[in-house]
Amino acid sequence: MEDEKLLWERSRSGDEECTEELIRRYSRLVRMCARSYFLSGGETEDLIQEGMFGLLTAFRTYEPDRGASLSTYAERCVRNRMMDAVKAANRRKNETLNTSLSIDGESFLSETAHLPVQKGPEELLIEEESAERILRGLRSRLTPLEDATLIGYLQGSSYAEIADRVGRPVKSVDNTVRRLRQKLLKMIQNGDYSES
Repeated sequence: MEDEKLLWERSRSGDEECTEELIRRYSRLVRMCARSYFLSGGETEDLIQEGMFGLLTAFRTYEPDRGASLSTYAERCVRNRMMDAVKAANRRKNETLNTSLSIDGESFLSETAHLPVQKGPEELLIEEESAERILRGLRSRLTPLEDATLIGYLQGSSYAEIADRVGRPVKSVDNTVRRLRQKLLKMIQNGDYSES
């Protein structure tokens, strides 16, 4: 702790190497905090970036005489910054369809779950069949890698777990998920859900 306090004091005095060392030490905390939140229309890396801004704010504004340790204060600043990002994204969630689109088949049903009007069983069944038809249409247009990635994604696997399963780097999985979203968006825009 004394070492950390010394690093913080030097960082506060403008020593960039000490600031970088503190960032290195606290980067795991930021990643851990990011797992607790979901950013609508964003990626985990976006949350991590927000958390890093919160971490830098903590280093600048920390006051040791207020009673909290640097790690406690840093975690609070990181979580506050992430919460602000999540709240801002949620305020925009009802805007017109943007470039981010979930490829989770169930999300088509959940989009309407918050509406006060209750739907009858027939309407719910039609929506479910429509979501399944869209998913089948999408899967018929996918390469084997895209299909395996989609299955892993829908099962809730992390990018690292999918990468292990398909034998590709995590970045390749990330790129594949982006392609999947683009294909789904194009299908919806064109209204063509047929299985090719």
